[in-house]
Amino acid sequence: MALRVSLAGRVSIDNGAVVIDEERLPGRQGRLVFAYLVIEQGRSVTRDELADVLWGETPPATWEKALGVIASKLRALLGECGLDGTKILASAFGCYRLELPEGSWVDLVAADRGVVEAAAALAAGEPEAAKALARQAAALARPTLLPGEDGAWIEAKRRDLADILGNALDCLAGACLCSGEPAEAARWAQEAIALHPFRESGYRRLMRAHADGGNGAEALRAYERCRRLLDEELGAYPSPETESIYRELLKTAPVTVRAAGSGTATVSPDGETRRVKASLAERDAERPIGPVARGGDPGVEVPAALASRVRRPSRRLAVVAALLVVGGTAFAVFGGLAWRAKHSATGLPAGSWAIGLDMPLSGVVAFRGTKVRNAVQLALRDVNAAGGIAGSVLRLKVYNDAGAGALWYAYGQDPSRGAANTRAMVADSQTIAMIGPWGSSVAVAELPLTNRSGLFQCSPANTNPRLTKPRNGALDLRSAYPTRINYVRLAPSDDIQAPALAWFAFHDLEARVALVIDASGDGRDIADGFQEAYTKLGGRAIRRALNPGADSMALLHAAVKKPPGVVFFGGFEDAGAKLRLAMRRAGLGRVPFLSWDGLLNGGSGAEPGSFLQQAGAAAAGTFISHASIAPERASFAQSYRATYGTEPDEYAAAAYACTEVIVASLRAIAANGRAAGGLREALRAYAVDPSHRYETILGTVGFDANGDSTQQFVTFYRVDPSAANGAGDWVAYKQQDFGPAP
Repeated sequence: MALRVSLAGRVSIDNGAVVIDEERLPGRQGRLVFAYLVIEQGRSVTRDELADVLWGETPPATWEKALGVIASKLRALLGECGLDGTKILASAFGCYRLELPEGSWVDLVAADRGVVEAAAALAAGEPEAAKALARQAAALARPTLLPGEDGAWIEAKRRDLADILGNALDCLAGACLCSGEPAEAARWAQEAIALHPFRESGYRRLMRAHADGGNGAEALRAYERCRRLLDEELGAYPSPETESIYRELLKTAPVTVRAAGSGTATVSPDGETRRVKASLAERDAERPIGPVARGGDPGVEVPAALASRVRRPSRRLAVVAALLVVGGTAFAVFGGLAWRAKHSATGLPAGSWAIGLDMPLSGVVAFRGTKVRNAVQLALRDVNAAGGIAGSVLRLKVYNDAGAGALWYAYGQDPSRGAANTRAMVADSQTIAMIGPWGSSVAVAELPLTNRSGLFQCSPANTNPRLTKPRNGALDLRSAYPTRINYVRLAPSDDIQAPALAWFAFHDLEARVALVIDASGDGRDIADGFQEAYTKLGGRAIRRALNPGADSMALLHAAVKKPPGVVFFGGFEDAGAKLRLAMRRAGLGRVPFLSWDGLLNGGSGAEPGSFLQQAGAAAAGTFISHASIAPERASFAQSYRATYGTEPDEYAAAAYACTEVIVASLRAIAANGRAAGGLREALRAYAVDPSHRYETILGTVGFDANGDSTQQFVTFYRVDPSAANGAGDWVAYKQQDFGPAP
């Protein structure tokens, strides 16, 4: 039995015969839990996560019981709808999982789907259908989600709804332009601007609507409003798309300008054009060589698969297209999709093509995202200064996925913000590739979106095996098109660490017997991988498990009589420090202690809670691995320092290399005279081809059939007790390429 669930505005459940309004939900907490589980439908949500939703950092002592009572009451309400509440809202292993019946309708999902379908209808030349679908999507997205409540996850979903509403309004404006309703188009564009004042697409719609209505002065005023806002608030310039409309308007409309005194004067189009050209030339001379970093400018989502089904523009579309002339080639831009009237035999299609960047640019890891952004800007500056790609320049659109204090998001990043940013990039037809994200948890949220749309995505930093390896669940992330690879990464996969550590133990430490000790979870996985690889090399492994609360000394009794060549530990800093201290007490302090980068957490011995601080002097003789980036060319570091006055890190270098891969792929396909609608797919197909190699600042790189880099560098660190003013720190011992990826 399918349900209709509404979350925006008033929460309700409707099965066609019974309607349960939010007043019947088990209070405020029941409303929050139900809404959260609907949003996370199909995912196992831990009790701790739900406790954080309800009480934040200070849950009551009886929170588990209270949560159980809320779940029981929700099951009873689902039972009133003729459903088995225990199956619909299941609990197991400390988690709750909501699975709505097949065919159920959720307003947030319907709004998102509706705006995509509206954009597809508009791209197919069906403005009336587009208007109907966009109006419905806008109506669903307008109400406030969970009014009266706050929280990072609620704010993230409200941002998603605002994006959907903005795209729906943009689609309505475009559809009205197509059907010859400039006044209606202007109304929708004004609403879009009020919602997203820094999104230029609304101003472009408004300019075209006024021009279509014969009001050129108002069109120019809309441009000036956009230009002034960007200048005063962001210190940025309007995009080339916006300025191209402005320049064309100047050719056809008289312009009223304010003189030095209080009077005004009307200037002829030709005279004004000359003045503005001179003004623009002067301003362009003041711009940095590379593209100006600005926020995203999403339009209406048009999946890549729709591009091949775009119909020939109608006569009405051709009239509107006359407003846009770029380099002598006419374009009509509606619903975020550009139709090309003609293209040359070689080179990129005329237009302003962009690379999107998703990184944390505020909060605790902003220093990481900022370095990556700087590196991509530097790469594009170098490319554009050298003439671009067959005469076309590339610009950068920057998006921030910082977590805004959401405690459950790892490393200060918010996967839902990353997903919203990705939807914006997918919707913007001028964005032909994406770089990012920083964290693997964000990539998990983004990859299904880029796979479905075919947007090429290159990450400089992700290491989770799940993102690429079918055996680890990659096919679930690219379920829309399982065989289509669109995501690649230059950072090695974490599962390279186990065989690399085994090699290091056997060859560098010359250990023929290893005592392998694991803690739970991820530690057991790395220990399993180490043992398998180590025994294949000819080593003998003695396996032990360090259970929670167990005495580390008990695991070492047998080793005291006949010390192993190395003790390998799979776990994290707290248990690792206790084990290393126990080794010293047992007389095994001289036996090398080997582990993975789980011991890197916390940093040097000067950092409270770090492995080095807890282990103290006993930490000497410890080695760890870290999946890392290949060493970059010195010229990159020199250029980065000269431009930004700081040192780059390894992931900044990888981001520069990602840009090099994108640029090399674009240059390779430019000779085919690819049409605008097929540019994304041509770029993706070329970039991920396992037979292709790219010369970058990291050396020669390529990607295997899963999207993993052919470079699989691992850096090994040892403890230097004298570093960090005597507190001890990790220092690089050696770096080695263990590619190809396992």
